[in-house]
Amino acid sequence: MSIEKLKEIKVKVEEELNKYFDNKIENAEYGISKEVYEFLKDYTMRGGKRIRVGMLVYGYGCFKEINGDIIKAAMVMELMQTYFLIHDDIMDKDDVRRGKDSMHVMYEKKYDFKDRKHFGMSMAICAGDLAASLANEILLESNFEGKNEVIRVMNEIIEKVCCGQMLDIVYGYKPINELTEKDVMDVYKMKTATYTAEGPLHLGALLAGVKGDELKPLLDYGIVLGKAFQIRNDINDIFLSDKIGKPVGSDLEEGKCTLLIVKTFENCNEEEKKFILEKLGTKLSEEDIGRFMDIIKKHGLDYCEELCKKYAEEARNFIKDVNFREEGKTFLLDITDFVATKAY
Repeated sequence: MSIEKLKEIKVKVEEELNKYFDNKIENAEYGISKEVYEFLKDYTMRGGKRIRVGMLVYGYGCFKEINGDIIKAAMVMELMQTYFLIHDDIMDKDDVRRGKDSMHVMYEKKYDFKDRKHFGMSMAICAGDLAASLANEILLESNFEGKNEVIRVMNEIIEKVCCGQMLDIVYGYKPINELTEKDVMDVYKMKTATYTAEGPLHLGALLAGVKGDELKPLLDYGIVLGKAFQIRNDINDIFLSDKIGKPVGSDLEEGKCTLLIVKTFENCNEEEKKFILEKLGTKLSEEDIGRFMDIIKKHGLDYCEELCKKYAEEARNFIKDVNFREEGKTFLLDITDFVATKAY
């Protein structure tokens, strides 16, 4: 049920995004402006489940009937996502995003300059910053009362995510044997939980005029669901990467110390530890990737699956007895089941 509802919202929001970008392109004053809007449109419209959009819309839907104004406002989540992902691609040295060129690669290929890589990254950083500015613009031009508070919370979300990303970068330079489950979960709370679930739910509820104690069960739900979502994402990135538009083994080659990897390292034998220390963060052969998967299945996968289910159950308990509107509550309970379910 929730996936069908999410698809409906996705179609409506993408219609609004297309109109929004087309208007920006048509009215661009300079050639460079037109080009960046065209690039941002291409990057943003590549698909994805639009789960953050769904969270904002149904965060609103827990309190008020969903309407055209909230669909338009939900575009802010996709522009924030574009902002984060463009910068993330640069930091992670990812040249592919959803099966196509990352923003910095788009610019590298567009211009025949001497230092293409530096040029591409410089232009992509500007494009990402512009996407964040457009998110603010959409809220400022909306018809909602109290939008200054909504914008304040949106910028608070960006602040938390940026600090979480910085912590993630620091941990990325530490050897895996120095990282703990708490370290990883702190990053998950600051980054994914904040901008995938708790943040958009908060924005949706604020746009519905909700404040104070009424927000608490929704925000508590969002934090633990966001943790479950990231654990599920980590698992899918390893075992379903080819189906989600990522190169197979890319997280392993980037040396990402996810909970899946940290728990695997914690539980494996000395020979397996040596393999992980030698190979994590390096170019991997198909044989190396296969061995990584075998070790993870043996020592980390079951733990992460159970923890994902545990967080999903906690999320469900936060809202199951709350007097939300049925439309919003049903969506959130269904999406919780979706996150907790294996996809491989």
